[in-house]
Parts: sequence; structure tokens; C-alpha cells
Amino acid sequence: MKEREIVKASVHSIIDFVMQDGDIVPGTPVSDRFSEGIRGHRIVRSGREDGYRQEVPLSIRVEGVHCILEISGRADGILSGPGGTFLEEIKTTDIDLSRIGEDDFPRHWAQARLYGHMLCGSEGYDSLILKITYYSLSTGGTVSFERTETREEIAVFFDATVSIYLEWLESLTYWSSVRQESVEELAFPYPEFRNGQREMAVAAYKIMKAGERILIQAPTGIGKT
Repeated sequence: MKEREIVKASVHSIIDFVMQDGDIVPGTPVSDRFSEGIRGHRIVRSGREDGYRQEVPLSIRVEGVHCILEISGRADGILSGPGGTFLEEIKTTDIDLSRIGEDDFPRHWAQARLYGHMLCGSEGYDSLILKITYYSLSTGGTVSFERTETREEIAVFFDATVSIYLEWLESLTYWSSVRQESVEELAFPYPEFRNGQREMAVAAYKIMKAGERILIQAPTGIGKT
């Protein structure tokens, strides 16, 4: 049996694919100002209790028929205490915090659940307190929302979400392999090369094998295609 390809994907890329949406209303809870977003994350985390783990790397592999999906990412913060284990996602925003409701941005909860599933699997928690914290870049204030979910509830969401991405990825991987096999069997379709055509084909082959690019200028009729 042919060895399955390992395809890597981030939690962000999976959520962006599965939960594509859009809005004509200006403003977004995720800041486009990268440096200010990092600063906001640091400010929020600096106020957390001792034992608060920051930027926790998490990963998991999901096996498909034609490929293996390796999902990875970093949870913004994790804190375990007498009341349970918190998994926190921090989002910086320009929106007035009073206008942000708990259910306004489902993809943030989805992201937390995917991290939560990986955390439950690696550290054996039976339930988690998922926490989404929004930090205002303009005022420095924060607003947080919390939900307690069991390991089973998180797993059901993870499976339903990732299966959508994996189905697409499986199809892509399968047809890519079919294409590759058919390409390897291709032969030059004419009895002989035209003048200059062989040199051009050799140059194109070498550059594609190296994963680079080539610019070819040649007259009409030489057989570039």
C-alpha cells in the first residue's frame, strides 16, 4: 500500500476554511495591526495568576484514507486550579467592548474547542473552561466570556469540524496523486522536436525539479505548450 502523505495545517487555517464568512460592517475583533496585537496579548497575559502557561504548543494527527492530517497551533494561555482548567484565547480589537456579545464570533469558540480537544488528549482533562478574552487597543479594557464543556462535547465538535476539512483535503490529495501518476506516464506526443524545443523542455524540467521559476521568450510556433 502506498505510504500516505502527512499534510500539516494550523488550527487557524482549518477554522478559516470551515467557517468562512464575511461582513459589510467595518471593524473586526482581530486587529490587523500585528505589533499592537502582540502587545495586547502580552498585557493581558501579564495580569494572569502564577502558573498561567503562555503560548502552549498543541498538536494532533487525524488519519484519512489518502493522507494524514497533522494539526498544530498554540493556545494563548492555560491555567489549572481548584475550579478547573481554563483554556484562554485572547483577541485584540478596535470595537467598543460593550458591543461585543458572547455569541458574536463563533470562530473564536471553534478555535478554543479545537485547542481544547488537543489539550484533553495530551493532558487527560475530563472538562475545560473555555475562555475568550477581548482586549481593547484603544482603551486597554477587557471583556471575557466563559463556557464549561466536557471532553466529549469538545470531541464531537472537533470531529465534525475537522471532518469537513479532511474531506476536502482527501479529495485534493487523491486527485493530486492521480495527476502525478498520469504525468509520469506522459510521452512526447510528436515524432521529433522542433528547432529549439528540446533545449527549452530540458531547461523547464530542470527548473521545475529545483522548485524555481524560469522566464522563456520564444517565437510563435516553436511548441512552448
